[in-house]
Amino acid sequence: MASSARPRGDCWPTPHQEDLLRAALLDGDPARAAWFAYRPTFDLDHLDNGSRRLLPLLYRNLLALGVDDSLLGRLRGVHRYHWLRNQLQLQYLGTLLRSLDGAGVPVLVLKGAALALLNYAEVALRPMDDVDVLVPSSAVPTVLRALRELGWHTSWRSVEQLVPVKHSVPFERADGASLDLHWHVLLECLHTEDDEPFWSGAVPLNINGVLTRTPNPTDHLLHTCVHGVLYNPVPPLRWVADAFVLLQTASIDWERLVRHAAERRLVLVLHNALHYLVSVLDAPVPSEVLRALAAQPSSLVERVEYAGKVHRSVVWAPFVRSWCAHQRLTQGRSPYWQMADYPRYVQQFWGLAHWWQVPSFALAMCLRRVQQTSCISVPS
Repeated sequence: MASSARPRGDCWPTPHQEDLLRAALLDGDPARAAWFAYRPTFDLDHLDNGSRRLLPLLYRNLLALGVDDSLLGRLRGVHRYHWLRNQLQLQYLGTLLRSLDGAGVPVLVLKGAALALLNYAEVALRPMDDVDVLVPSSAVPTVLRALRELGWHTSWRSVEQLVPVKHSVPFERADGASLDLHWHVLLECLHTEDDEPFWSGAVPLNINGVLTRTPNPTDHLLHTCVHGVLYNPVPPLRWVADAFVLLQTASIDWERLVRHAAERRLVLVLHNALHYLVSVLDAPVPSEVLRALAAQPSSLVERVEYAGKVHRSVVWAPFVRSWCAHQRLTQGRSPYWQMADYPRYVQQFWGLAHWWQVPSFALAMCLRRVQQTSCISVPS
């Protein structure tokens, strides 16, 4: 096992959760040792959501390891629950894909649904709270009509207003199904050319008999790492499992990965995500790839953006992320123009009707985040 050293920041799983990750993902004695270290404090009834979503993987790995434990019966029930839930999600997704195909809208399926079908041994091993689809930004009005006809709705006042300043928006159905509609892959990359390699390098995917596409494994790994490394009061674990499974089951074009990260100024977050995977799970990442990423220069915006993602800046994180996204979007404009344009941008970013609503909305958001954080306890 590699050194337990990790990149700096508050976004990484706790040591206790790392034992769960090893027990769920590794083979042989390292997995058994991790399970026996984790088991004494394992409380299924009070497990954080990030850890809970690893339980199907844990169940299958304990069976493969030949571990005999009284908890296996309950874990089998969790596995069955997520199998059924994922089947329902895929059914909703298939219906949407048929509708969009009929309207002539190209689609890429992102994240969980594609990974569950192509990279995990079973669909149930990758729990999905929602499904993610990417469409061209020019097709958003057509997609919104299709979503409304299929019973999907969003709490955002005007999705069209968000298209120039955000990358996605969530939708729900009355029956509880959830969807993230993307017109860009990442918040950090809001230019059309940033998404072009995801489209041109896409691979086929079959969703319940509907032929569609998804990013290739290399591009999926980039998306997984950049999207996943983000501070949360409950450290996220799903991205670690997704990235590790990709590394174990797919062929990665490392040259393409480094090049695309450098072109999008994402080398800092990608380097530290891959370094974390190596240090905690001994993931198969070539050392020369880490050296190539470490040798890439990082801009001030990239460093500030990364700090806002990984540190416990609970109150200020939304402002840091929106400021950095605005800086990226308006690159090349004068600092004075950027400063004058920022209130308008934030108004659109937060979906507000008027710019003068920004201060009160920002204050309310800060207070809400402080209150939410103070109510959450994370195991060490």
